[in-house]
Amino acid sequence: MIRTLLVLMFLMGVNVYAGLVDDGLKAYNSGNKQKAAKLYTKACDGGIMEGCYNLGVLYSNGDGVRQDKQKAVKLYSKACDSGIMEGCFNLGILYYYGKGIHQDKQKAKQLFRKACDGGLQSGCKGYRILNEQGY
Repeated sequence: MIRTLLVLMFLMGVNVYAGLVDDGLKAYNSGNKQKAAKLYTKACDGGIMEGCYNLGVLYSNGDGVRQDKQKAVKLYSKACDSGIMEGCFNLGILYYYGKGIHQDKQKAKQLFRKACDGGLQSGCKGYRILNEQGY
């Protein structure tokens, strides 16, 4: 009985945090990027990796927050490590250009490969381009 209750409480908590991502997207689309950043932060802190990825996009672009490529690197890494392929791809872009982290085209190629293997076509394209460039 207690185990069932704990599982239900966990699932309810995940749903609350997952709803924050949807609310963040609504806030972003309505132009309230600062509110979106706050909602994505709560989601990310609650273990919802889509929130971490979306927050990484905001930090990378400086939308609703002060632009901080190093923070974007950390957020994309967290998302990528948790299976968010867009996080892997965007992290690869930052490595490719050396934004927020030292430039490393081999690392970018690895991240693009991971994104590609995860089904993200833009990852496949990035991997192919770097492969053609000899990386």
